[in-house]
Amino acid sequence: MKYIYRIKQIKLDDVMYVIFGLYMAALLLTEVCLNLTSDSYSLALKIVRYVCYAFFAIKIFVDWKKGNSVTWSILIVLLCFIGTFLCTDDKSLCFLLLVLLASRKLEIPKLVKINLYVYMVMFFLIVSLSLMKIIPNWQFFRGSIVRHGLGFSYSTVPIGFYLIIILMYFYVKQASYTYTELLMLEFINILIYGYTNGRVGFYLSNLVVTLMIIKKSNILQKCKVVNKLFYSKLLQKSMKIMCFILPSLFLLTSYVLSINYDPNNEVYAKLNQVLSERLEYSNKALKMYKLTIFGEEHDWKGYVGNGIIGDELITKKNYNYVDTSYLRIMLDNGILIIIIAMISYTWILVKCWKQQNLTLLSIFVIILIFGLIEPSLMQLTKNVFLLEFIPLLNLKKIKKLDYESIKNYLKV
Repeated sequence: MKYIYRIKQIKLDDVMYVIFGLYMAALLLTEVCLNLTSDSYSLALKIVRYVCYAFFAIKIFVDWKKGNSVTWSILIVLLCFIGTFLCTDDKSLCFLLLVLLASRKLEIPKLVKINLYVYMVMFFLIVSLSLMKIIPNWQFFRGSIVRHGLGFSYSTVPIGFYLIIILMYFYVKQASYTYTELLMLEFINILIYGYTNGRVGFYLSNLVVTLMIIKKSNILQKCKVVNKLFYSKLLQKSMKIMCFILPSLFLLTSYVLSINYDPNNEVYAKLNQVLSERLEYSNKALKMYKLTIFGEEHDWKGYVGNGIIGDELITKKNYNYVDTSYLRIMLDNGILIIIIAMISYTWILVKCWKQQNLTLLSIFVIILIFGLIEPSLMQLTKNVFLLEFIPLLNLKKIKKLDYESIKNYLKV
């Protein structure tokens, strides 16, 4: 009886934190190369994810019964996500919304903290097991450079995960970390770069460590010259404007550079080389596929497991993978979804600026920059900070009168 009583005392929200950690672990493990080579491994992860989805659905229903309101923003996003699913058979956005709705009453910092610990442990285990050759450590080649997957499906995956781990560390710790910790973070960053040659992820991780040093040293307050410059009217106004236009600016830049790419133009050719031929493949995709309201299903062929798994060898001729998040959302999920994404990112940047939450503002700017070369903007696996969009789902509650109006409209 004592154990039954204790079980009854457990709150659903507390269980939700555990399930969320389990779910994020399952998402991370889907990026491991074993997911592409072992059917039993893949099936086990799928079962875990769907058990979590079932719990998320129950949590949403219980919260709704307790008075958690349905809002117009939820209804609009849900209809757009369903439209994308029907046109592309891609369920990822619907699952994302399920997680966000189930987390509406939870503490976002606590969820990020749980995810940080899960990712740190799992990342260390996966990389260690690959280096000990217990799990595969696939090799990929960039010219004469050998790039290692470190247990993951491609060489850019580990450096991308390490970037999100550092960002979460920055978010959770604020300024409570030590310089020794920062030195260790930078050492690991260099080590991973040495194996993967993931340049942009490496540079952005360096930038995060630099920002953490600036925050730790409190240079904005201690140095009068820096303080006066940072809080000058011109710089503050410029930064405020950038918060409003940055997401759309990145979207526009990605599209314009890609659609106008000319291999015979020296500037474009050099830029394409720096971006590892991303402009070339984005240009081909934009010419081959049309932009639609809800997106289309595409057969993206990348170098994941190339020459190791599958019967088809991917070469430059049949390679068509688009890395840029902004273009991938437009092509895969449609115009409505990219509009929702840009509004959401603009909203969070402006919110951070108004609250002078420079840590979170910096994190989202880095996420937006990384989105230029990796399709991670709307993927919870590689961007847990999508949880910060939850307040947007609480806008404009649907009143009882609205329910009646909807019913009457449907009858007509």
